[in-house]
Amino acid sequence: MKVLVAALLLGLGMARAQPAVRLNLYSSYTDNLFQSSQPHADWVNLLYVDLDWGLGGNTGLYYTGNASLFREYSELFNHAHVLGLNYARDGRAGELRAGASLSARLDRRLYDYRDFAGGGAFVEAKRYLREDLVGRAGYTLRLQEYLKVSRQSYAEQSANARLTRFLPSRTTVDLRAELGVKSYLRRGEVFLPGADRGRHLVQGSGDLKLAQSLGQRTGLQLEYTRQHSFSGQGRFLFGPLYDFDDELFSDRYSYQGQTLGLTLKHLGLWDSQLELSGQLGSRNYVERLALDLDGFPLGLDQKRRDRWQLLKLELIRFFQPARGPGLELGLHWSYRRTNSNDPYYDAGVNTYSAGLQTSF
Repeated sequence: MKVLVAALLLGLGMARAQPAVRLNLYSSYTDNLFQSSQPHADWVNLLYVDLDWGLGGNTGLYYTGNASLFREYSELFNHAHVLGLNYARDGRAGELRAGASLSARLDRRLYDYRDFAGGGAFVEAKRYLREDLVGRAGYTLRLQEYLKVSRQSYAEQSANARLTRFLPSRTTVDLRAELGVKSYLRRGEVFLPGADRGRHLVQGSGDLKLAQSLGQRTGLQLEYTRQHSFSGQGRFLFGPLYDFDDELFSDRYSYQGQTLGLTLKHLGLWDSQLELSGQLGSRNYVERLALDLDGFPLGLDQKRRDRWQLLKLELIRFFQPARGPGLELGLHWSYRRTNSNDPYYDAGVNTYSAGLQTSF
């Protein structure tokens, strides 16, 4: 954390221009905070801050921070920070973008096992292959050091390629493939005897998007995503303080599955935007046993399997006064239903949110 603060102060000294500032404030109510069969409702307030400085040339410095405040479960309060440097160069044939960042998250004492410090870097190239065809390729490196449970610390590398085709029918076809490798930095306790053989997890994923214009103000998008684990397994820890849906214990490398989604977006009157979307998905966990409500395995061959549906409705209104910064007001509702052979996760959750964003 001290390194992050020092880097931020150095960056502020380097930046000669005033930063562009974006503030987001969301207030959300959920009737099932932990998305479990034992629902607990709560109000959550979230604050996001984004600062961007132009350093001249093709480089820029940015800082993003967020904090989450819970009304009933105040011990869940946490805040996270990212400081990064970006480089972008555009040309007639394409674009080149690269960047590096430092990050940190801090929680209150009960949940401080989530605290981490990390860093990352990326490079991405974009090339116009034809007037109607764009290709992209990129590489990302991420390091995450957990301050309290160091055996969960890891390095993640991923490489991706993407093709986008624009058809005369005002249809956009987007195909993307990615290969990721997550490597635990240290040996450590795992749930299954001998399972520490899986220090390196390899997973491939791909998605296909079809976007169709239905008029000047309406568009429809269909998306299909699939992910498959080739080797390795995650580390699962048991105990009353561990949340299995937290990235620390249930990241995307711990399961494989697929998702089918449909989104309808309409630009309405008075600078408004209406979006309706739905998703169907499945997750089959690689080495995670399904448990009964007392925490005992349902069987050594019973791995956790989830099937879920998600429905979302969002309304956004933009306000741009003659003087002063613009405002964006958003109203959101979502319902997620999970059908799982692990009874703790067999549940539904409604979430209602209102948000305000401003930039200056």
